[in-house]
Amino acid sequence: VKPFLLFFSMLFVHQNILAQQLDGRLDEGLWQQAAKFEQFVTTQPLTLAPAVEQTTALFYADDTGVHIGFINQQENLTPVSQLSLYDEDISDDFNEVIIDFNGKGIRAYGFKVSRANAIQDAIWSNETLESTDWNGEWFHATDTTDNHWTSEMFIPWSSLSMDVSGEGTREIKV
Repeated sequence: VKPFLLFFSMLFVHQNILAQQLDGRLDEGLWQQAAKFEQFVTTQPLTLAPAVEQTTALFYADDTGVHIGFINQQENLTPVSQLSLYDEDISDDFNEVIIDFNGKGIRAYGFKVSRANAIQDAIWSNETLESTDWNGEWFHATDTTDNHWTSEMFIPWSSLSMDVSGEGTREIKV
């Protein structure tokens, strides 16, 4: 019993250290190793035209969890005046990532962070049904400069419910 409790205590302390390092700036060394995605299209309205403003998404997974960052180029950033309550619909600019940790299209987790650092999380069922009743343990931060804003997310593996995988790796869909 003691090794079991020690493991979870160490995991909790490690996650708290990681959460304290989140500042939204994306200047830590792990972001140099992250996969980079830059080809985004307009989906609201569904034109699939290239995005007007440049967005870069960064994705990195390690033994502790999933690290996600967004760099949002945006001219003439106006001050954020409206804050959202936890899980309230976000009316400001936001970044959202939806991850199917089992890769089966049955259940996925959604993580949304606004420019004002408001958040919303959700569970998606059958690819179309969103429930914001789920409140997972994950960490986030944002930062804003004159012409861009960034968001940073950390999702610990321990905060998710996933199928058991007998392999040393896991294929997820983002």
